[in-house]
Amino acid sequence: MKSGYGLMFFFGCFDILTPFEKKFLASRKEEAVGIVDFKEITDKELRTEVLKKFNEIGDLRNVSDLFVKPPPFVLFNPIVSDIRIPLSLQKMLYVSDDSTRGEVEEFKLVYDGSVLLVATWCPLDKWPWGVYDVRDRFIEILKPISEFKEVPPCLTHEAVVFVNKGEKVPKETRNIYLEIEPSATFLDIARSLYLRLGLEMHAFYEACAITDSIDELISDIHKHELKLLSDLGSFLRSGWKEILNKRKLVRQGKEKMLKILEGLTEHASRIEDLGKSRQEIEERMAHNALLKGFIESIELDEYCKPEMLDIESSMRIVEHVRKELEIYSVSTSTIVSALIGAIIGSTLTLIVSYCLGAFKMPIQPLDLLRLLITS
Repeated sequence: MKSGYGLMFFFGCFDILTPFEKKFLASRKEEAVGIVDFKEITDKELRTEVLKKFNEIGDLRNVSDLFVKPPPFVLFNPIVSDIRIPLSLQKMLYVSDDSTRGEVEEFKLVYDGSVLLVATWCPLDKWPWGVYDVRDRFIEILKPISEFKEVPPCLTHEAVVFVNKGEKVPKETRNIYLEIEPSATFLDIARSLYLRLGLEMHAFYEACAITDSIDELISDIHKHELKLLSDLGSFLRSGWKEILNKRKLVRQGKEKMLKILEGLTEHASRIEDLGKSRQEIEERMAHNALLKGFIESIELDEYCKPEMLDIESSMRIVEHVRKELEIYSVSTSTIVSALIGAIIGSTLTLIVSYCLGAFKMPIQPLDLLRLLITS
């Protein structure tokens, strides 16, 4: 490696393994599936397809396996490839300071079905802004191949940088710098980094994915609350003659209240999952200095601390709407009962009146004789 340069690795997450696992388990229904079986099927069906497609794409060159024989705990042998993004195609919107722009066009990818590493050689006093263009191009490549979940941070602003021994590195930076021998090859460095950090980043991105799902859930709950209040407004503005419309709004209100309550229950469950996931990260950090340094640099709370949900506010909205609908239901039942009572009373009065009137009619002698004979 040239003096003044570093091999920079950035991390992202584009998870094709979780969607594949869900489909696979759904197809197997209740059949027991072991980790070894799932690994074999993942390698045979998913990884083989991805590797085949990568080889067919002109933008990707030198597509190969990271490990000749992957360790037993590696589910998806990472795929390595080269990609070139000319400076003319790199978006200037990613360049925050042109004076720090490293004019880098050649990049390398390492992808294990979930975690993506984008690497390049760059002057230590510059920044390879083109890595974000590489990320965008990778998304375009992956979309037609497989369903995937994009998990923030989609590409870290921080990097793990390998430098020659004794190299002077910038002091004011959030990057992590590691020294290597000048003779080390890219594959040697990539394999070492993946085993030390790449695998561990799965735990980090799992927590990020849970956090992302919690934020989406909170957004859905707020949307249901707005719709519920909107329906309540329409309900209160409806005239007493609009019985069918009111019934429709009552039904919609009950459905939305149920969705909010389901969302609150799911929120509590996911918060518990996030707590367990963060605890796992902290335990891994305690035994892995590189992971600890990198996660502290990224700042765990920035990506693994979800928005706050005001549960009491949500419950007040549900309770308020419930009372309004309950008052209407009780009033409607009272009115309906009164109407039914009035109708029944009127009908009985008519029947009795008719019968009494019939008995008051004069009886002819011949009719009286017939009555006596029949009795």
